[in-house]
Amino acid sequence: MAFYTINSFKKMQLTNSKIPLEKQYAFIYRLKQLIDHQYNLHDAMAIIQWDKEFAKVSDSIIQHLLNGHSLAQSLHVVQFDSTIVQFLTIASQHGNLSQNLNDCCQLLKQQIDFIKRFKQLSVYPLILLTVFLIILVTLKVYIFPSFQSLIGTSSGSDSSFTIALTLIDGFLYGIITIILFSVIGYLLFKTTHQSISIQIKIKILNRIPILFPYLRMRITFLFGTHLTSLLQTGIQLNDCFKLLVTSNINPFLSYYIVKIDEHLRHGYRLDTILPTMSLFESELTNIMQKDYNSQQLHQELHLYANFLLAKMEQVMQKWLKIIHPIFLSILASLIIFVYLSLMLPMFDYLNILQ
Repeated sequence: MAFYTINSFKKMQLTNSKIPLEKQYAFIYRLKQLIDHQYNLHDAMAIIQWDKEFAKVSDSIIQHLLNGHSLAQSLHVVQFDSTIVQFLTIASQHGNLSQNLNDCCQLLKQQIDFIKRFKQLSVYPLILLTVFLIILVTLKVYIFPSFQSLIGTSSGSDSSFTIALTLIDGFLYGIITIILFSVIGYLLFKTTHQSISIQIKIKILNRIPILFPYLRMRITFLFGTHLTSLLQTGIQLNDCFKLLVTSNINPFLSYYIVKIDEHLRHGYRLDTILPTMSLFESELTNIMQKDYNSQQLHQELHLYANFLLAKMEQVMQKWLKIIHPIFLSILASLIIFVYLSLMLPMFDYLNILQ
């Protein structure tokens, strides 16, 4: 059976906006429930089509399935998240569809919960930061000129007013500079990241202390999950990598799989190349170097994938617990700064009056 790559369908994507992540999760979860109740893929889609919320999406997917496309390709065309497409690329033709739908739901739920909680934590600080910028501009444009006319220039260059004015300028222009550089950096990344080689991207990621550990767990999880799906069908380990080479699962994972496949074809052992791949957890090498048969390796990788899923959840919760007090501490410092910026010039003015 020919294996169609996702890239060949990029020009076929719908013109509508991307489906919200929560709606994608609900769709995949409903599909999983129907597959678990022994419905085939076409009948499951037909049942989901009864819901008006998913009618258009289901109809489009059914049409693509009838045209011979895989489930992953059909979901890609209707602009489902890359996480879903990556999970189902292998499962739709070779793996356990129900299990992969379940893994996909768990990972999506983690992502949705993290985004939701991060938005809840960040909305209040962002509002306060906006108010802080407005206050800074008001101080700079209206209040401080009035103070300057009252105090005059005779108070000296080392007065509290002069210090406060310098700090206000530093904060205001510093924040504006950070915002501009962030926007420029984002635009440069969007326009140039496609031309940067995978090797350079991995080297850059290795230098990002917070992002890299989570990405390493995610890549290892994807690798273990897809390999588990193939091993469960009875395919030999070397043949699994031959199938994964053409799957276009994930840019980083696809790069690694090509290297692994070439390594195995030259007669080397798998555990001699895994330690050189920085986006794989060290425990993966320990699992792969054991003398397991396909069934034992499948069970071990499945347990390890579940462990990584739980560990990623813990990491996300840890980040949220750290981010919240940091935001509040920064905002508290800014409020104190604004208060002092208003009060210190007043002290200068009182000293002059005395």
